[in-house]
Amino acid sequence: MGRVLPDPTGQYGRIRVAGSIGFIATSLFFQITGLISGDSALSILTSFAATVVLAAGTIAFLPRVPHLTRVPQAARAVVSRTPASGFDASFWAVIGVIFLARFGISAYYSFFSLFLLERFALTNVSLIWAIGSVAEIATIFFSGLLIARFGIRRLLLVSLAAISLRLAIYGLSPSLLLVAGVQLLHAFTFGTLHTASVAYVNQKIGSPRRGLGMAIYNAIGIGVPNFIASSVAGYLLEARGYSTLFLVYAAVPILGILILAAFGRRLLPRKGFDIS
Repeated sequence: MGRVLPDPTGQYGRIRVAGSIGFIATSLFFQITGLISGDSALSILTSFAATVVLAAGTIAFLPRVPHLTRVPQAARAVVSRTPASGFDASFWAVIGVIFLARFGISAYYSFFSLFLLERFALTNVSLIWAIGSVAEIATIFFSGLLIARFGIRRLLLVSLAAISLRLAIYGLSPSLLLVAGVQLLHAFTFGTLHTASVAYVNQKIGSPRRGLGMAIYNAIGIGVPNFIASSVAGYLLEARGYSTLFLVYAAVPILGILILAAFGRRLLPRKGFDIS
């Protein structure tokens, strides 16, 4: 998408917000109909299968983008002259900060539904999840304006702090009402985190290698921390319970805050990046 949109930093959020709206609609549908229950693995499997079939059916209606099928000769020449194309030490340092953020919030993504079931006896949690998606709509839609106003570094700092605060509140055994209210922090723990991360890759990596940059972000910035953090969290949960799990994971993003506090102005200068 970063190679298709004329202004990916400003326009990405306006398109990505459709995903949030779709998630809300799906969550409310399952909440109202009760088709999914935490007590029935079959209901979860059936709903996933139906969703996959519906999503696959839309592929044929996606527009083709023929100008991306071949890399122009001029772009190939630029890549050959600059093989690193933005993948310098600062890029990997920022990806490392994003890794820490995603590592921490993985405790939420992997165990929040189970937390609601075992702590509050909620078997249908779709509405609680939907609150977070409602909260993220504004920060995603206006992400371009937020990035222009505050910069990527500040948005990442806010996102990291929000992750730590959110998990810490979960860890302190709050009431269900407080848990529902804390879902509003999803505006920052996902909304600004994801859009600022995507904007960073789009600004840092030149267009010919932007696809590789996004693949690295998705793999190392999202996939790897989710896999590792979820696995470790399972053992921690079994050994010490939810309070320890959330409090330990709340501490991880603080390391990212310290990195940005010490080196952020060099890693993420306020005026942007010197890219072609």
